[in-house]
Order: sequence, then C-alpha cells, then structure tokens
Amino acid sequence: MEAVRKDIFKLLRTSMCRGIKREFIMMANTNGLEGNLDFGHKQRTLAINVRHLQRGGEEEDGQQDVKGLSLRSLSGGERSKTLACLVMSLWKYLRPPFR
Repeated sequence: MEAVRKDIFKLLRTSMCRGIKREFIMMANTNGLEGNLDFGHKQRTLAINVRHLQRGGEEEDGQQDVKGLSLRSLSGGERSKTLACLVMSLWKYLRPPFR
C-alpha cells in the first residue's frame, strides 16, 4: 500500500511541476523573458533560468537572438517580473486556503 501511495505522489508531483513550468515559461515570454524552471526533487532545489530576449535580429536558423544573463545580473525590474511570474504560476496550481 505504501509503494502505491509513493507512486501516486510522484505522479501528482511530476504532473504539477510540469504545469507550473509551462505556466512560468508562458508568463516569462509575455514579459520579454525566456525562462525555465528546473526542479531538483532529490536535492530539494529549484533553479530558475531566465534570459532576456533581444528583439529584432534573427539567427540563420530563423530563431530570435537570445542574450543569456544569469539571474543575479538581471535588473531589479526584471527580477521582480521573474518572481511575479513564478508566484503566479505557483498560484494557479497550488491554491491558497484564502482569496
């Protein structure tokens, strides 16, 4: 019985993390950022990877140029946008007990 509960928990966790990651990517794109979340379940970590989109130029393969920046090198406003995207993506899947 305990093994079945663990399997169901892992399935729910994976599904929820996939949805949170998808929402974060969509919200970051609407704010001019290319973002990704990397969940490290065994290490109990969450890595936030964000890059600022450079609009205008395109590479030879047709994709937009993306200027890579670390989270620490983002401006205060871009960090705030990133945090807001994370909170809103979490809010959609982890409903608080109050509204």
